[in-house]
Amino acid sequence: MPTITISRTGLIEKPKGLGEGRISEGTISIAYGSLATYQRVRAGSLGLRSLTSLHLTPDITGIPGSPEITPRAKVTSPGSLNNYADIYANATQTGSANILAAVTYITFGTPFAGSPNVQITRGSPTTTPAAGSASYLFIRRIRKGSASARGTPSGYAYYKAQGPAPKVKFNYIAVGD
Repeated sequence: MPTITISRTGLIEKPKGLGEGRISEGTISIAYGSLATYQRVRAGSLGLRSLTSLHLTPDITGIPGSPEITPRAKVTSPGSLNNYADIYANATQTGSANILAAVTYITFGTPFAGSPNVQITRGSPTTTPAAGSASYLFIRRIRKGSASARGTPSGYAYYKAQGPAPKVKFNYIAVGD
């Protein structure tokens, strides 16, 4: 369940150029579970009777590994009484690792809420493959906080992991009535 803190609310009046209605501003803290892909927030919990739009900005201070968080809010039935918004958050973490022919473990700075998708790309290998030999990298196993990979020939590779965000705090601006 999201934790919502409303810092201020106000009226939007016609001469301001935004139309009529109300605006609410504050923070939303969400801890996504391993199976949850979104969290639902009702208009009433944001200090509004109805919700038209919800704008989110991630606050990643204090999260180790500094993942890049991409939030998205989908408002259902904009303008309807006590409607809701579904909040999705995708986390991206990048880095490099020395992938060996034996198993190499890649540890993410911040564990994901569920299993991420991981992509590895060859960096600068320490040896050049002999003519006619195979050169490959592959991911063996993916977990919330780590992945294991193998590669021939050994060398540095870059990885990009994308998946459901862990506990995240958002600054929000909600517009409605």
